[in-house]
Amino acid sequence: MKVNRKLLLAIVSLTGIIVLTNFVQFVQAPRPYRGFVISLPDMVEASPGETVTINGSVLNIGIYWLHDFNISVSGLPEDFEVKVIPEKFENLRILRDWNPEQGVFRVPEKFWIEIKVPENSTGAFLVNVTGKEWASWKKVENSTRFVLRVSAPPKLSISDIVVPEKVVKSEPFNISFEVKNEGLTEQKVTLKVLAPEDWKVEPEVQSLSVNASSSQLVIFTLTPTNTSGEISVFMEYPYKAQILNLTKVGPLIVPVEAAAVEKIEMPTALAALAEFVKANPIVTIIAIILLVIIFWNVWQIVKQVTFKKTRKKPEEMVEVGAKGNKVTI
Repeated sequence: MKVNRKLLLAIVSLTGIIVLTNFVQFVQAPRPYRGFVISLPDMVEASPGETVTINGSVLNIGIYWLHDFNISVSGLPEDFEVKVIPEKFENLRILRDWNPEQGVFRVPEKFWIEIKVPENSTGAFLVNVTGKEWASWKKVENSTRFVLRVSAPPKLSISDIVVPEKVVKSEPFNISFEVKNEGLTEQKVTLKVLAPEDWKVEPEVQSLSVNASSSQLVIFTLTPTNTSGEISVFMEYPYKAQILNLTKVGPLIVPVEAAAVEKIEMPTALAALAEFVKANPIVTIIAIILLVIIFWNVWQIVKQVTFKKTRKKPEEMVEVGAKGNKVTI
């Protein structure tokens, strides 16, 4: 029987390529008989009372499929409700896919974890996720961890912005306000003052931490030009891997020249009195009544003194005697 040499050569060459490929793979990346890797995010953010879903995957890196494989979660307090979906794999398969960049590669099985956070819970928790196969005598086990950080939503506010009554061109002035934290945890914030572009603001940025249930005073120094404009406070703060912001709009400021400030005259006493009367009508009425009473009493005293000085002596009866002498009766 004649053997086709070309066919034999092709079979030998193909066998050699397969053997060489397996040898290279074994040398470069030897695989265990049974093994797997669990992948999860490093950090998960949540709020009190929230149910969070964490997507994960488990990759079979061994030579054989794994059977009777389950996933468990530990490390959380008992009042946390935890559910793994699916919790058990009958077979943790070796799945493969291909693309031009990677060629043939293994694909992991997907699972997810649902955690319901209690309403009154805050803080950071180290969560341990463990996978284990129960079919073989080795009962291969592996685990990974992630941090669950539970923080209440920030309750931050900015008070009214306090500015001077008069702002003079090229003369620095201070503005002040309070950052109030009504939340349950300490909060870090970054603050900027938005003013007309040609104004100078010092410092450009302020970063500070505000304790829970407290407030903190903040002061910025502004140097104005002759440009009028509105000032605002812009605040940024982190929450659940996001950067939130809040803006407080302040008053419109119209700078004046220094010479104009010097020409402003102090109000006269009469003008000041008129302003006082206008602003305090009740006090003014009481003062008028008191003045009337005082004038009335003074008038009565003066009247009595004047009457005593002008009163005439009582009349006398005079009788003339026989000899012409006057006798007073």
